[in-house]
Amino acid sequence: MPDATYTITFQCGKTDLSEPGRKHAGEVHIAPISLPISADDALKASYLLPEREDVAALFPDRPSNSHKGNYGKLLLIAGSRGMSGAARLAAAAALRSGVGLLLWWQSRESASVRSRGNRN
Repeated sequence: MPDATYTITFQCGKTDLSEPGRKHAGEVHIAPISLPISADDALKASYLLPEREDVAALFPDRPSNSHKGNYGKLLLIAGSRGMSGAARLAAAAALRSGVGLLLWWQSRESASVRSRGNRN
């Protein structure tokens, strides 16, 4: 991952700008965008950043004799001409989350996005 010289974040700091991401961010600048919450208030908010072991029990090992029908089906209706990036991200997220079968419907104009790029 390349290191940035500067990073601009809007309104307040972000959790991604703590370790380990901080070492790649360079000089961090917080730009106000007139939201009613201050950076100090945002930093006081509590949050949980789950680790792998926190969620491992939610994803038990799959039996060797299982198949895609055991893990749910998802119909994704997303994508339009020139705006198919979010649809591709949603499809990738669904597959990574463990859905058994993904059916992706989109307009003809945006269908080429499925045939390009990495297959992960």
